[in-house]
Amino acid sequence: GGGGGGGAGAVPLNYVSRRGSPEALSTVSAYLTEAYGAQQQQHVEHADTHHYSPPPTPVTPESMVITSGVSHGIDMACAALTRPGDVVVVELPTYFLAAQIFEDHHLVIHGIPGTEESEQEGAAGGDKEGA
Repeated sequence: GGGGGGGAGAVPLNYVSRRGSPEALSTVSAYLTEAYGAQQQQHVEHADTHHYSPPPTPVTPESMVITSGVSHGIDMACAALTRPGDVVVVELPTYFLAAQIFEDHHLVIHGIPGTEESEQEGAAGGDKEGA
């Protein structure tokens, strides 16, 4: 039948696991753990010497998902976190493909005016797919 379990001769349709390749997840999580640790250490060095700072929390491969770009990430977040009829609030102007993704998930979209700062960032090209 159509159970999708795959039998003899079944063709795998995924190139990698849904969360990303284990090697990539491991490499990126190690990098982020090191980068966040260094950033936290730099912050502690400039802070009051009596200030306690807990050790950095490691970024684990299990806590990450690698996407194929911002649109894929928004789609995955909508699939995992929303139900049809939920409300999403977006800043205007917003990422040009976001509205279609939200509509595909049958979400109610409410736009709010952006700030001058956010409009300048958008004009500078800060929201590009695949960048």
